[in-house]
Amino acid sequence: MKLAEDSDDIIVRVYESFGGQCTATLKHPAAIKCAVRCNILEEEISKEHITDGHVTFTLKPFEVVTLKLSM
Repeated sequence: MKLAEDSDDIIVRVYESFGGQCTATLKHPAAIKCAVRCNILEEEISKEHITDGHVTFTLKPFEVVTLKLSM
């Protein structure tokens, strides 16, 4: 977890370590307003779905996912 290079957003990197596909839910005490999947250079790829201030996304086996979160 770190601050984004070009904004006050938060960058979170997560990975799947067991070799299977899974679904993850990310929660934060402050409601997440926007979540964007990025590459390692923080270039935006696609928006993720937000439900009740939480973001849920899927990870492939051993995949690293970078999310840019706006609170």
